[in-house]
Amino acid sequence: MENLVYTDLNDPHESNPASYFLISSLLKERMSSFPSNSVIFDEDVNVYITGVLLDPMRSRNSGRFLQYVSPYDSDVFERIARSKSYRTRFDICRVNADFLLFMLGLFPEGVCGGDFLSKSFEAQVQRGKSYYQMAVNFGERTSVNPAVPEVMQKLSTYFKEYRDLLFDMRGDYLNLLERMTEHDFAALQESMDAIGEIDDLKKRIDANLEALTAAESTEEKRRITAGISRLSARIEELKRKYGLDQDNTLYH
Repeated sequence: MENLVYTDLNDPHESNPASYFLISSLLKERMSSFPSNSVIFDEDVNVYITGVLLDPMRSRNSGRFLQYVSPYDSDVFERIARSKSYRTRFDICRVNADFLLFMLGLFPEGVCGGDFLSKSFEAQVQRGKSYYQMAVNFGERTSVNPAVPEVMQKLSTYFKEYRDLLFDMRGDYLNLLERMTEHDFAALQESMDAIGEIDDLKKRIDANLEALTAAESTEEKRRITAGISRLSARIEELKRKYGLDQDNTLYH
């Protein structure tokens, strides 16, 4: 969520109904817990958090919300190291921080179990704070909207407080999820399936590249190269269709 789009609460008809519902619920909760602007100016954080809550409901963004997420810091750091783009590094850190804020606030049992079991709640909070801080550092080296790193800094500093707000309003969020149509969930599943297909295609490309180095005849090399081109084209098609990472390389 790079652009901070403000919602006119006086006219719900001009805004996305889900966005209006969520930001209204958040502001209502903030009247009794960690009030807006009580410590720092953070109306921009309200807008950003609303976007984080909406992202899983948007079929176009659902893949981007998930593709960089990992329960293991080593995986995240490896992806950062592989990327030559500060913008991609920013996205990797931001998405992992957003995911932790989202899950710790609304579904904490899902983050402190399974692959996350070895990490305590406090450790997960610290991960969220750290990833937002890393996003600030990378964001300042990119052309992203300067307002976004400022929001990341506030989220890093007061991660626990914002997480607690989401936990307190999760009843409203779950009620909204129940209103999602079967089509919404189908679109989300399609995006997740696309991510899996892209991973498989990349593995097939790797195998073809190995075969290409071992190929002896010109005809065999031409055939393998054509196959790689088809696989690459399919990856780009999926990325465009589901709004996944749009850099011009095969690997992040």
